[in-house]
Amino acid sequence: MKTKMIPTILMLLAGAVTSIICFLLNYEIKAMMFILLAVMFLFFFLGDVLRFILEKNVFIKEDDKDGEETDEEGSVIEKEASAAEEHAQQTL
Repeated sequence: MKTKMIPTILMLLAGAVTSIICFLLNYEIKAMMFILLAVMFLFFFLGDVLRFILEKNVFIKEDDKDGEETDEEGSVIEKEASAAEEHAQQTL
């Protein structure tokens, strides 16, 4: 699952809900814009934190199921034991 769009979607949904509530409660335009701006910044930040947590916890577990380890850049790290076993099999 791609998590890149989570902050944006969360921010837009919060902005839509805020706009509807402010409109129904007859807020002035200037007050509504300040509230909307604050809500959108807050929910973008919260969505970014949520994306970070999901990427670090949920999706790492899926990657570990493959049995390969990766470094911080995402490249595969060879395990020394498996490389030694392959070398031993080739020499036999």
